[in-house]
Amino acid sequence: MRVLTSTLIPTIAISMFGCSSMPDHNSQDQKRYSQAELDLLVERAKVEERQRISKELNRQHVQKTIFNEIRARQNNLENNANQQLEQLDKTSSREIVKIIPKNRTPVLYKEIGGVPYMRCAANSLVPIVNTQGKWTYSSKF
Repeated sequence: MRVLTSTLIPTIAISMFGCSSMPDHNSQDQKRYSQAELDLLVERAKVEERQRISKELNRQHVQKTIFNEIRARQNNLENNANQQLEQLDKTSSREIVKIIPKNRTPVLYKEIGGVPYMRCAANSLVPIVNTQGKWTYSSKF
C-alpha cells in the first residue's frame, strides 16, 4: 500500500504539471498577425457575409414573386368562377318540372332464369340542355 501511494502521488503531480503548462509563444506553429492582416481578414469576412445575405435575400425575393403569381392566378380563377355563377343565376331560368306518372302499377321488365323483374313507375326529373348550353329539367323526353 505504501509503494502504491508513493508512486501514485508523483505520477498525478507530473500529469497535472504537464496539463497546466503554458504554450510556447515562440514556436513555429503559431503565427502572429499584424494589425493590417487582421483588418484584412475582418473585411474579407464582412464581404463574404454580405454576399451570403444578398444571395439569401435574392432567393427569398424570387420565392415571394412566385407565391404572388400563384395567389394572383387563384384569385383570378375564383373571380371567374364567381362571375360565371352570377351569370348563371341571372340568365338561367332553372325550371324544374317533375314527371309524375299516371299509372304506378308494376310492369314486367325482364325475366331471367325464370325470375320476373318488374319496373315500377316513380316520380322523376328529366335533364335537358337549353339553347344556351345549360342544363334544365323538363317533363319532355
